[in-house]
Amino acid sequence: IEAQLAADPMERTAIIFVGRSLAARGFGESSLYDAHYQRRFRGRDGL
Repeated sequence: IEAQLAADPMERTAIIFVGRSLAARGFGESSLYDAHYQRRFRGRDGL
């Protein structure tokens, strides 16, 4: 795999979700794109 990637590097990847996880309920949304979420290296004043 390492040699193949060295010869032809990946430019994009994807995650494909299949199964019961798609029907999950009762969980919090991700804070990944929440501008008001205080991150480890960027505080709230870093907006």
